[in-house]
Amino acid sequence: MHGEIAVAALPLTKEWVVLMLTRLRGNTTAGGQWRVRPKLNAVGKGWCYYPAGETETKGKIMNKKMMLLLGAIALTGCAVNADSDRSAVAQQTKVCTPINEVAVAELFERWNSSLQTGVPRTVVNNYAERSILLPTLSGVNRITRAEKEDYFKHFLESKPQGAVTSRQIDIGCNMAVDSGMYTFRMGATGATVRARYTFTYKWAGQDWLISSHHSSLLPTD
Repeated sequence: MHGEIAVAALPLTKEWVVLMLTRLRGNTTAGGQWRVRPKLNAVGKGWCYYPAGETETKGKIMNKKMMLLLGAIALTGCAVNADSDRSAVAQQTKVCTPINEVAVAELFERWNSSLQTGVPRTVVNNYAERSILLPTLSGVNRITRAEKEDYFKHFLESKPQGAVTSRQIDIGCNMAVDSGMYTFRMGATGATVRARYTFTYKWAGQDWLISSHHSSLLPTD
């Protein structure tokens, strides 16, 4: 190759290659030209840089060591930039499943209705596989499905029926947060339990499921 540096198919800026030429050759590249070469190896059209005073058919033969070093650096930059490009494409193609505040409120009603079945497994079906329950009447965090079922086994014995008294809903991409206060009337005893809550929901591919549920008794003061 005569006096040219080909950078086809490499996601590098022209300025970067000019800078590398300046450092490796120990001279200035002022006055050089960028041209589009129709065929560059088997890759196709690409950019070529011709230092000042050199053309495609006439010029100095590039030093082999310089070419090898520049090629190695260019390939490294290509790999790094390729990963960045794939990440950018993944972010651009992310699809957000639509949901509104009414639908988020209905997710609580679905959970509350499952309490009326008295079946722990049915209640736990509202929770994502990777989720956490910080329950109202237990100091033990429930992470696994078995741990959640164990909590609801005892909680459902009181025949609870919940009602939201105040709430705030926030919606993001494939997630929603419902926070506020609810009151449980325990059918087995007639007692009333007031508590604060936060449900975090996520789109699990086919349905909206609970990813985290925090519930705590309302302080008396």
